[in-house]
Amino acid sequence: LIKRDDIDERKALLSAFIKINGNILVRNGKLYISIKTENKKTARLIYGEIKKLYPVQIRIIVSEKKKLRIHEDSKVIFIEICDEDKLVLNDLHIYTMEDGFRALPPLRWISDVEMKKAYLSGAFLASGSVNSPITKNYHLEIAVNNNELAEYILRQWKKFELDGKIIKRRAQHVIYIKKCEQIADFLKILGASSSLMKFEEVRIQRDQYNSITRIVNCEVS
Repeated sequence: LIKRDDIDERKALLSAFIKINGNILVRNGKLYISIKTENKKTARLIYGEIKKLYPVQIRIIVSEKKKLRIHEDSKVIFIEICDEDKLVLNDLHIYTMEDGFRALPPLRWISDVEMKKAYLSGAFLASGSVNSPITKNYHLEIAVNNNELAEYILRQWKKFELDGKIIKRRAQHVIYIKKCEQIADFLKILGASSSLMKFEEVRIQRDQYNSITRIVNCEVS
């Protein structure tokens, strides 16, 4: 879905993803980074980027989850970094011995446009979703666990002239957009060209159908 050639951009993407979807586990007195995803393509991407950037041992765990909907994917994939976890966390500016866990990425990452795009890409891959343009209401969102990170993502959106908002949904803070043109703009920012083309194709078909329906209704009236 998203390709990044620059090492710093790839680190920015990983930093956002692990910040949102990662957990620190203690097992037999040793720390592990456990990263969760339900998407196979995303799992392959994150696994590949970690292996390219860091000399670490990685374990993949696939577990079943209880299905809530008929066509829902029942697989949950955990990517566990089994050694050099402090190296990874420190290099991705998630945790340092001096500051502990960092709520936000370093300032130098937001001074560069491409780094902003990479960080937003990682955040969307971690917990983002966009509803089908077939539906009446357009909606794209990213859900995070703390308000400080949500406000940070919203500030980055505004720098790309995206009119996002934040709502509290249970324990999560959700940053969202409801305008179809801005959803398309965000997909462009991510570099998700194939997803953008599908979104625009379905949206145009829906708009044409609605237009024809209105004309027919007028003629009938």
